[in-house]
Order: sequence, then structure tokens, then C-alpha cells
Amino acid sequence: MNVAAYVRVSSKAQDFGMQRAAIERACAARGDSVTAWYGEKCSGKTIARPELDRLRVDARAGAVQKLYVFRLDR
Repeated sequence: MNVAAYVRVSSKAQDFGMQRAAIERACAARGDSVTAWYGEKCSGKTIARPELDRLRVDARAGAVQKLYVFRLDR
């Protein structure tokens, strides 16, 4: 199964570490392993989300069967 994860932080000073670790724990608990990571560092004010757009294209193409996100507002 193709499992993907999407992470986003709002500032360049932040990193994906906490979100990534939480997603990896959730995946392990469910017997999943993330095969594709999509991550962005951009403010919530910015509408452009190239990685989210790429994720959407991949999902529509059937390349993503399960998606993990840290929080829905991310």
C-alpha cells in the first residue's frame, strides 16, 4: 500500500521533527510505513502550496492510497 504523509510548518525557524515523529508513531501503531513525504515551510497567509498540489496530483493518479497528517490545519 502506498502511504503518504503531509507536514507543514509556518516559519523557516521551525522544522518537521515533531510532526514527523508523531506520524511515524501513528503509522507504526497501525502497521503502516510512509513511502512518500510531502513537506512545506510556508505561512498560513500564503495560498500557494506546491507540495500539497503535488500530493493532490499523486492522490488523483492513484499513487497515494492512505494519507497521514499531523493536524487538519496543517
